[in-house]
Amino acid sequence: MSYVYKCSFLVLLLFTMGAGQAHREHATNNIVSVDVGTQLWVRGTLTGLSSGNVTVILNAVGNAEVDCVNSANEVIKGKKISVSLSGSSTYPSPKNGRMTFAVYTFSPVITSVDSCPDSQWIATVSDVEFTHPGASFIVVQGNKIVFTEAIH
Repeated sequence: MSYVYKCSFLVLLLFTMGAGQAHREHATNNIVSVDVGTQLWVRGTLTGLSSGNVTVILNAVGNAEVDCVNSANEVIKGKKISVSLSGSSTYPSPKNGRMTFAVYTFSPVITSVDSCPDSQWIATVSDVEFTHPGASFIVVQGNKIVFTEAIH
């Protein structure tokens, strides 16, 4: 099941100096996060960026629901496992200091030892219940963190 969380937040401004002028990087109020089962997806628009490639890093925590399958194809629920997930996307230099981004976390990989009765079972993550707050994105430009925001 997917849940859409629209983020309305106070903008955190970080100031960097370059060429004698200050840049104010910030996100517009259209940051959206979507729980897509085993991944978290976030999209939004950033403004006030300077020139140069931009990397957006997404970090999230949650509880993975695990299905365990044995050699007879019997399926049981495994133990819930706490997971930390991340993902990133890199974009070329923004036009006019503005860019739209979208980034997913990677799906978690769980071993059968972590959540199933023994190593003879095969573990598959069926869902991640993302904790809120517990997700954030970081914007890096020119090897510097220029913006960070918690996702609610």
